[in-house]
Amino acid sequence: MSEAVRLTGRCNSRCLFCPRPPACAGGLDDEDPARVLRRLHELREGGARRVVLTGGEPTVTVVLSLAVAEAHTLGFEEIIVRTNGRRLADGAYTRRLVRGGLTHAVVSLHGYRPEVHDAITRTPGSFAEATDGVVALRRHGVDVTCALVLARPNLGELRAYVDLVKALGAGAVTLRTLRAWPAGAAHDASLGVTPAEAAPFVRPALAYGAARGLRMISLGLRRAALDSDLRYYH
Repeated sequence: MSEAVRLTGRCNSRCLFCPRPPACAGGLDDEDPARVLRRLHELREGGARRVVLTGGEPTVTVVLSLAVAEAHTLGFEEIIVRTNGRRLADGAYTRRLVRGGLTHAVVSLHGYRPEVHDAITRTPGSFAEATDGVVALRRHGVDVTCALVLARPNLGELRAYVDLVKALGAGAVTLRTLRAWPAGAAHDASLGVTPAEAAPFVRPALAYGAARGLRMISLGLRRAALDSDLRYYH
């Protein structure tokens, strides 16, 4: 069981499926460092051994390095960052986080082709940064899960996506199906897929990834959609 600690509401990407408005990229919404550290102490005193540092995008705030170091000092066994991976392309930055105690990362990667990922994030160049981030993390021994939100542009490319994740050296894949695509002018709801539409693509991708030695995880699909195969059901 992981406990999540939010570090910021800011983000440097503008993903189509994000319920927060694109304006949040420039907002001042970092958590107070003292509050974050208190929360880490509370979780550890309560017996937590795994912590997920999340946002927004946690790498846009200096609170992340403080939180990683404090979690390490407190004795958390797994210190996980949930990130778009873009800043982690900076090897020196990644190295500092790892030296501080970072053990795991969940990196959002929404396609195996730059044009697909960058269209979904609405951030040109973010595919190259995210994949470079995964490589940098693996170079420093961090366990990496690549996380994809299913959308029409990536739905038919899951096998190739699995191959990319394997080539990057990550150890796990999360395929997330949204129950509802965010509505509003900032989102193109036509790109969303329903669980019923996703299931026929997700099932073979899970089996293919497992055969390639990856830990495969499905989020958002009911058990029946995966033929009650509990290896993948979350």
